[in-house]
Amino acid sequence: LLFDGIDSLIHPEVAKWFIGQFNSDINPNSAQLVAGTCNSQMLDLDDLLRVDMIYFADRSRRDGASKLYPLTDYRDIRSDLNVPLAYEIGKFDAIPDVTHLGIMEWEGR
Repeated sequence: LLFDGIDSLIHPEVAKWFIGQFNSDINPNSAQLVAGTCNSQMLDLDDLLRVDMIYFADRSRRDGASKLYPLTDYRDIRSDLNVPLAYEIGKFDAIPDVTHLGIMEWEGR
């Protein structure tokens, strides 16, 4: 099943439950889920995902091409690592670079 924006259409807790169903005994035929999200909290390893289940997409500013790479490409991934926080501070790249977008000025009164 491919599901882009899994957390945008349903509550994040429901999305986590849904993802968890693919890792449970309720999935005897080993169906697979590929889900995309921009919500870093979905990267919580404690109760949802294994390290080998997380991939990042990084888009090149130079040519617009996207590069897909797994979390396992990074060394020093400990079991106690706060993956959402590490992602948010840029440890794994794949953070949108908005510096080239400039500042919008609002003239609302």
